[in-house]
Amino acid sequence: MLSEIEGEIESLSSLMKALSNPLRLKILALCSLKRRSNRELRSMLGISKPLLILHLKELVRKGLLTVETEVDEERAIIRKYYRTADFDIHLNRGFFVSLGRRLDRSVDKGESNSGDNP
Repeated sequence: MLSEIEGEIESLSSLMKALSNPLRLKILALCSLKRRSNRELRSMLGISKPLLILHLKELVRKGLLTVETEVDEERAIIRKYYRTADFDIHLNRGFFVSLGRRLDRSVDKGESNSGDNP
């Protein structure tokens, strides 16, 4: 059970890390209004294509952003459009109380994390 709880903590930590970047929050905000292309986002944010792609990939990987691909056969180009995914994150004291209780029970059962041992 402890490893399950630790997995949840790692997932939450990873998600919070993705959300801790101000540029990623701007991308999510802009893409929540309507779908946006790479070119549109680069122009609005004033950043380079490689930097934008780095952030877009991370947001898509975390499930915070969706991507639609369209092929313009006439011009032989592929366009990608991004939109903020439908997600719901609730973090409050109650969440941490519940997590703490689960951790406390695991410790009381004598479970240990082998990764913490020297």
